[in-house]
Amino acid sequence: AGETTAETTTEAGETTVETTTEATEETTTDEGKEETLVASLDMMGTTNLTNRTADQATYSANGVTYVNDKASSTTDCYNQTGTFAARAYKGSTITVSYNTAFKKIVFTFDDFQSGKYLTGFDDMTIDGATIKRDNDVVTITFNSAVTTFTTGNLNAQVRIEKIDLYN
Repeated sequence: AGETTAETTTEAGETTVETTTEATEETTTDEGKEETLVASLDMMGTTNLTNRTADQATYSANGVTYVNDKASSTTDCYNQTGTFAARAYKGSTITVSYNTAFKKIVFTFDDFQSGKYLTGFDDMTIDGATIKRDNDVVTITFNSAVTTFTTGNLNAQVRIEKIDLYN
């Protein structure tokens, strides 16, 4: 954490010293290991949408690339035109890559209709990783750091607001 000290003098000649402490982007896991947020990808609207076809949608920013492939979905990839969360439909796959290795990925979903769009990762298994869902947040922790991660076919539609990567 960084500290900043500011000294001000009032019109009456009194000096005030104010110290503020800046929070870092480090968290501690249940096992007591520190982890650092290395990159985020905002999935709301079209700002980071770089390509979209019926078979694939790509978002990219801050070194993070997200690709949603139609795979076995019966629905074309979402044609994002507004300010909504990115959608990935049942049967499609998601690939997330980053230019350096990461140990954990956190998806924050849009709970648009009382949990309807939160369960896409439920009952999914990923070799070398654990998946945990806490309401609208899915956390995938890898046994070893990775630079690319691909899901199996989603079990239901998800609406993704943000993706955070940690080392």
